[in-house]
Amino acid sequence: MSDEADGGDGDDVEDSFDLDEDGERAEGEDDLDLTAEMARLGLDEEGEAREGGGEDADRESFDLDDSRDASAVMEEEEAEARRRVDAEFEMGLRRAELKHVELELKLVASEEAVRAAREALAAAEAARESVQAEAHAAWEEVGEVERRIAEESARREEEDAAKHKAARQARAVVEADELRKRGNEAYRNGECAEAESAYKSAIDALESCDIALVEPSHLTLRTNRAAALMALGRMRQALEECERVLEINPTNVRALSRAGNCCVKLGNLVAAKAHVDAILSAPGATPEDLLSANEQHQKILVASVERDRLVGNDAYRRGDYRGALTWYDAALEAAKDATETDALAAVKVGLHTNRAAAHLMRGAPLAAAEDCCAALRLDSAHTKAQVRLARCLLQLGDFAEARQEATDVAERAGGELQSKSEARGVLEDINAVESAVRDAGDALKMAEIKLQQKENASSEGGAFADDFDVAGAAAEALKSVDAAVALAPAVPDLAT
Repeated sequence: MSDEADGGDGDDVEDSFDLDEDGERAEGEDDLDLTAEMARLGLDEEGEAREGGGEDADRESFDLDDSRDASAVMEEEEAEARRRVDAEFEMGLRRAELKHVELELKLVASEEAVRAAREALAAAEAARESVQAEAHAAWEEVGEVERRIAEESARREEEDAAKHKAARQARAVVEADELRKRGNEAYRNGECAEAESAYKSAIDALESCDIALVEPSHLTLRTNRAAALMALGRMRQALEECERVLEINPTNVRALSRAGNCCVKLGNLVAAKAHVDAILSAPGATPEDLLSANEQHQKILVASVERDRLVGNDAYRRGDYRGALTWYDAALEAAKDATETDALAAVKVGLHTNRAAAHLMRGAPLAAAEDCCAALRLDSAHTKAQVRLARCLLQLGDFAEARQEATDVAERAGGELQSKSEARGVLEDINAVESAVRDAGDALKMAEIKLQQKENASSEGGAFADDFDVAGAAAEALKSVDAAVALAPAVPDLAT
């Protein structure tokens, strides 16, 4: 009985390890196998053996046997039942162990699959990085090719532009040369406006093609235009053209000369002198240039004298006699360096005469007389200087000399009417002063007599009956003399 049970157990164990398609036991299969096995062994759900109908008959027969045999049978059956239960537990344990092994195998297989997947992933990532590197290199190659294409395109554009520009510049040079010739012809014919327009058009034609005007022929266009502008009286524009030339060539004699002339006309004599000095030190200056520069230097000096004279006259008319003296002094100082000419001598005569008037207005007749004498040394027939000298002599108290100078002007044939009128006025003032001096002398003599009489009466112990104010009379006489000597026009007229 136990052998059958064991054999059956073995088959049942093998059957119990059947797996489904996925390698796992189907759910509920273990429970079905256990129930079938218990039924085969004749046990109920509590593990007790079922008794068949035949066994009941035998048991009734055994009941008649000895009670000791019945107990032995019961014990054997109980032992059998325990063995069956133990066998079932053993089967369950084996099934669990097999399931564990099965799961272990699956785990190993899963880990192997994971490892393989990781290797595949690493290989894929390496392949991806390789492809990325190749793609990056290809993109860089594309960029390099595009850069070369752009450079080549730019080079070709620059080359085409340079060719086009060169052609335009060549045409502009030809056009500018034609305009220059036209301007020269117009300038020689005295058509300065047309000449200036032609020179300007030539300059514009060159500059519009980005041609820098640095060549000598280009600079000549500017100096020629400056000459035309000067002839038209547009000095400031002419000076600008000269300065553009001097920025390129600071020793360009023609530009220096014309710039100096412009500065003279504009009244900037300091700048004019600087330009002339630059000509004198220019390495390329010819003897003709130096001669012209010296002549221009003389013109600057004369212009400086004239400017200072005009400013001094303006100060005199405004009543600024000190300022007038300053400007007259500067003008006469500048005249010392200028070449003596008749025109300059006439200017110097006027300066001395005007400075004499300023000295008179400041109450300095002696200095005024010296200026008048200087003017007369330059021009002995200058009647205004002679009349002013007579006025100075009058204020200095030399009545005889004053009368002689004034009479000479008043009686001179062909003299200026204004000077003759001033001379007669001086003679009248001389007469008035002399009369005032005589009256003052008589008054002083009378005062002296009265004073002597008073002193005599006092020494004799008597009283002086006359109430004549000796001190008052003397003071009044001296006051009238001072007033007479100070006779002079309110503001002497300027000579020039």
